[in-house]
Amino acid sequence: MSKQHLLAHIIDQLKEIESQDLKYLLLEKYKNEKMLERIMSIAYNPWIDLKMQDFDTPKNGKKFGMGISKFLHIIDDIIDNKLDEKERRFSCNMALNHINELEAPLFKSILKQDLDLGLKAHTINRVWPGLIMSYPMRLATLGDTA
Repeated sequence: MSKQHLLAHIIDQLKEIESQDLKYLLLEKYKNEKMLERIMSIAYNPWIDLKMQDFDTPKNGKKFGMGISKFLHIIDDIIDNKLDEKERRFSCNMALNHINELEAPLFKSILKQDLDLGLKAHTINRVWPGLIMSYPMRLATLGDTA
């Protein structure tokens, strides 16, 4: 199976599997797939806001297009605030003209930040420790009741 088909296959399996334990086993099986790890680090990072939630395009890749790895630099540029809104949209549309049709929906979901694989940060961090930071939470205490 090619890397493009493998990544799409893993993503589809994660969507279908319901239990965190089974999702963990699948991620553990493919923990050496750097592209999968990179996608998890972007898609599940609560500190990243790509400002592309309303991005919509009819472009869905092409049959023999390039893999998503060729286009993640665009997401890096968006994260690093190197592109204004017009440049973001142009770059993403251009990517979706050339990306493989199997990975185009994944690329769109990463951009829109709506990739829902049913994963919890704890499950991801069991496979790749420290990959997903969580928000620090301050909780109120009841204090002394005396």
